[in-house]
Amino acid sequence: MYRLAILLGALVIALSSGVANASTALLLGGQGKYAKLTEEQMAEAFGGYFATYDRRVNVPFPGKELYSSVKVGADNLYAAVYDPQYAGPKTIGGVSEGAPAVVEVLRRLEADRASGKENVPPPSELNVTIYGAPDKRFIGKLADLPTPVTPYDIIIVKAEYDGIADFPDDTWNFLAVSNAIMGAVQLHVKQSNFDIRGQETMYTIDYNDAGGSTTTILIPTKVLPILAPMVAFHFDPDFVASMDKMLRPIIDSAYHRPAMQTGIPPTLTGPPAPKPTSLFAKRLAAQDATPEAVTQDAPKTKRSSLRHELKLKWKEAVARREERLQDAKEAREAKKAEKAEKAEKAEKTEKAEKRDDEHTEAKEPAEAKKPAMSHAGSDSE
Repeated sequence: MYRLAILLGALVIALSSGVANASTALLLGGQGKYAKLTEEQMAEAFGGYFATYDRRVNVPFPGKELYSSVKVGADNLYAAVYDPQYAGPKTIGGVSEGAPAVVEVLRRLEADRASGKENVPPPSELNVTIYGAPDKRFIGKLADLPTPVTPYDIIIVKAEYDGIADFPDDTWNFLAVSNAIMGAVQLHVKQSNFDIRGQETMYTIDYNDAGGSTTTILIPTKVLPILAPMVAFHFDPDFVASMDKMLRPIIDSAYHRPAMQTGIPPTLTGPPAPKPTSLFAKRLAAQDATPEAVTQDAPKTKRSSLRHELKLKWKEAVARREERLQDAKEAREAKKAEKAEKAEKAEKTEKAEKRDDEHTEAKEPAEAKKPAMSHAGSDSE
């Protein structure tokens, strides 16, 4: 009986540890039909960014009137952050209208931290990802609320010229405004699946005094939205390119963007993990600051055990990140291979259909000629 109790206890601890280490994406939807996100939509977002998480949870969001939806969404997301069933590393995120609710949750977490509340998730257990956050012009009084200075790492993604999230600063530039309006229709939903870890983007990384980082990613748009109808009606590509080259500088002059890097940001780590470098340094610094007499009294094995423990945590954190990145890479390659295979099959089918059509067309005149010849024979008789 004693052995059975020990076995059951070990099983409970093992299961609890597994749940605590499970990575979770807690995601809010957007407006209307996008308020409820499907499992497929969450897994395919950002080219499969959340696909390697152990679980993806669509946190309830009304997606109707802005202010009430943001309040309800923030309440639900805030509750989910503290929910024991989502213990462990987690990413909170929001799409479009859900984004302001995520920012509100960050405000509440900073208020909790300031008040000394227990169980506030540390930066090693929580980070943030936002897509298509509406421009401040479109969120009314919410734009006046202070932006929290938080220790959490934040990723903000938007598509270039998406009029909902990337509206021109200079609204007197009517060409830029028209381009943004068309971009809102063409890009706001479509670019949510852009592979931010597999394709180059333009980005900035800013760090704050609380130790957090904000990575702002701008998904490049190859053809100006205002020229998209020309592409749709098969205008000469060289002509479209020349028009783009002429109009783009005029449109870009309406945006006041900071200097941006081009490439794949190094901050796209997926689920949060301990920042082992800073943790290791802080713990060792604290150990080194211990008075000499106390240090001498402390067993050397204890100090070496501490160093060994921290090194292991460091290595484990790095290994987990590398494993997730490798899984994401393999998933992207498999998806590309599947797409190429489908394209090849479609091409073969198209060629087969074309051959059948050519054969049918060649056969029809021959069959039509036979009756004509028989009529000619009967007339001669």
